[in-house]
Amino acid sequence: MRNLVRIIAFFLIFAISVGAEAGKRSGGFGGHGWGKSSHSSHIKLKKKNTKKKYIAGASADSVGASAGAENPENIGSDDNNKTQYENISKETKWASAQTLKKHFEKHGSDFNSVDARDYANKANYFYLNSSKNKSIRKKLDDKGIVRIWDPSTNEFGSFTKDGKTKTYFKPNSQSYWARQEGREIYE
Repeated sequence: MRNLVRIIAFFLIFAISVGAEAGKRSGGFGGHGWGKSSHSSHIKLKKKNTKKKYIAGASADSVGASAGAENPENIGSDDNNKTQYENISKETKWASAQTLKKHFEKHGSDFNSVDARDYANKANYFYLNSSKNKSIRKKLDDKGIVRIWDPSTNEFGSFTKDGKTKTYFKPNSQSYWARQEGREIYE
């Protein structure tokens, strides 16, 4: 259902931006002169040539947020992306906002993740539910890093001692688990 809402929001935003651009060129929609009207009920278009892209009176950031869009990779400036990743990291218990984007780009497709938040949530879910599955293997190293591997799904995650995700992916090598630091623990 969330994905359907995202798709609908994307198409609405796209339709508004295309329509607004066409309206600016032709003098308005249906002769109303949208963006030129003095009526308070009409939405006025803001400047387009600024750092952020404006669509029908709102920045792309606020339109995406109000529509439930969760794709920070395509919204706003680099500073905004940094803030988005910092927020996602806090919300999903990802250890470092700086590594989240890189890990999502590299491993997100392993889990059919639609965006960085979805990927980080799946990693957190894997960590939280790993103790419930007896086939999952765990190692603990001297620094308190917990490494978890599920042989049935080939999911691997590395987590800090307070449960924050460092990485989450599906290893390509059969011997990857054997090469991991730490002693095997059983819960």
